[in-house]
Amino acid sequence: MVELVSALSVYAHAKLICNSLCKIAGMLLEAQSLYKEAFVSFSVSLSIEPDYIPSIISTAELLMKLGMQSLPIARSFLMNALRLDPTNHD
Repeated sequence: MVELVSALSVYAHAKLICNSLCKIAGMLLEAQSLYKEAFVSFSVSLSIEPDYIPSIISTAELLMKLGMQSLPIARSFLMNALRLDPTNHD
């Protein structure tokens, strides 16, 4: 039983590290104006953990940069982030 708990803990940490790395990679790509690649990176993060708020917010910010047609989608991402964590001020 202890081994199972330990394995689950390692898995949880690995997910968090992968999400963080994907988000950082997305931010670096976005800074280089590689918006499609950044979007893919944020999407990978969200495929690992759909409720990972930093990547939800980063995706919304990127969508807002892409213009008027993306604003409703960005708003949806931000509303989801707010629903998940009403106290988040990012």
